[in-house]
Amino acid sequence: IHIPRISDVLDEMKGHPERWLYLDIKKLPLEKLADLVRERGLDGQVIMASTKYDEIRRWKQLLPKSHTLHWMGGTEEQLKQRLADLRKVGFAHITQLQIHVRVGDLSSAEPFSPSSAFLREVGREVKAKGMLYQVLVIGSDDARAYRKLMDLGVESFATDDPLVTLEVMREHARKAK
Repeated sequence: IHIPRISDVLDEMKGHPERWLYLDIKKLPLEKLADLVRERGLDGQVIMASTKYDEIRRWKQLLPKSHTLHWMGGTEEQLKQRLADLRKVGFAHITQLQIHVRVGDLSSAEPFSPSSAFLREVGREVKAKGMLYQVLVIGSDDARAYRKLMDLGVESFATDDPLVTLEVMREHARKAK
């Protein structure tokens, strides 16, 4: 198995503005990675994904034209606190926000954790600030879960079930026409 270096992946993106890359960095100096991206002129095609706001802020300082995804999981109460902290800084430097959503019984009044009301409210706020609203669906590959989440305002999915997600997204696009 050949595992490409990040520089090889970035080289493959040059000249292809339709290609985007999410980067979820574990242990790499942000400055070094930013230099690799900047040298290739790919600032607008890279999305730094992190749970750590300080990393997102630092990345945007290094590459102001790049995108960022702040992802967060936890209980609804934990998420409310994290969102309150982000409000204090005006959601600065974040271009996409991802919430982890656990799916339970889809025929129940409340199939999601965090709750549908919470997800709808976050979606309104996130979109009003010009950010992309994304969720990571946990515990279901049922298209009904994705449809219900889109009805709550979700615009994008991180998923382990791309075929289900793609089917629902295409269906949603056809209805929107």
